[in-house]
Amino acid sequence: DGPAALLSNPMARLAVFALIGILLVFGLWLFIKDRQRNQLVGSYKSYVNEAGQLADQSSADGKKLIQVLQNTDGKNAAALRSEVDKLAVDARALVKRGDALSPPDGLADADRALQMSLRMRSSGLSLLSQIIPNVMRSENANAAARQLSDPMKRFLASDVVYEDECAAVAAAKIRQESIDGLEVASNTVFLTGTNDKFASDAGASTLLKEMKSAGTKNTNAAGGRRGTSVEGVTADPSGQALSASGANNI
Repeated sequence: DGPAALLSNPMARLAVFALIGILLVFGLWLFIKDRQRNQLVGSYKSYVNEAGQLADQSSADGKKLIQVLQNTDGKNAAALRSEVDKLAVDARALVKRGDALSPPDGLADADRALQMSLRMRSSGLSLLSQIIPNVMRSENANAAARQLSDPMKRFLASDVVYEDECAAVAAAKIRQESIDGLEVASNTVFLTGTNDKFASDAGASTLLKEMKSAGTKNTNAAGGRRGTSVEGVTADPSGQALSASGANNI
């Protein structure tokens, strides 16, 4: 009547082994499921964190760009172009880093939007670098403003793509997967705040005036070149004209 007697029954013994088998399979299933869940959460966190770093850095470059174009240091066109070129190099590096990301299947669409956004910003910076000399010396203010607004429109479009097709889509998928404590980087726009106005012709015209007027602020600053059109010099009080080619006795 004890366990030994129970196991001596072939049917009972078979039932016990079957039960043990079921428990083992169930335990293995739980283990695999838990491991898959951990892998899923880990892949989401890894991707979102890496993508967020790219988005944050790109946004920081957008802030630098506006500071460069406002030209408070009075740089000429060549110097402005050099500063924009540096940002363009950074943007291309971000594109390469974005290409190297490995998104989980659920974030594939969001990743494509991220890469598109980064590429739009990179191409916009390259275009801006090319047109700076033209817009700075152009005498047609309206045409120059329209030309300047073209890369700005790309930057604004990249912000819409990132917010709507990357950040929002990724956040929705994270909620669907019930992953807690993970937030997608948002408000990482390139044209930060009210700078989106520069994507319009009127806004670009205002920015162009800043670029040009600031570039002439330091024309006569201390230490600058002076007297480049001097026609003659006289000594007071005699009024004697001084020679530029030889010694003068005053």
